[in-house]
Amino acid sequence: MPLKEGKSRETISSNIREMIASGYPQKQAVAAALSKSREDVAALCDTVEKLSKRFDAYLDDHRVIAGIQIQPTAKQIDNTLGMRFDGKK
Repeated sequence: MPLKEGKSRETISSNIREMIASGYPQKQAVAAALSKSREDVAALCDTVEKLSKRFDAYLDDHRVIAGIQIQPTAKQIDNTLGMRFDGKK
């Protein structure tokens, strides 16, 4: 019975209901659902931070070439980040 990922009120409530239905005490179900939500938010923050650092490094390397300021294309940015801006791999 893996808990759903997410931080929304609906997801947390669903996880609590699922755990209670599985026989866990209410307090334990609430604690586990909230803990799972915090883990998901922390993982998302780590991902955003890593992508931000990679993007900043890319801009530092490619922004000015021979004194000419250039703007990277979406494809160049996608290749650097290893994913598309819409989150797809």
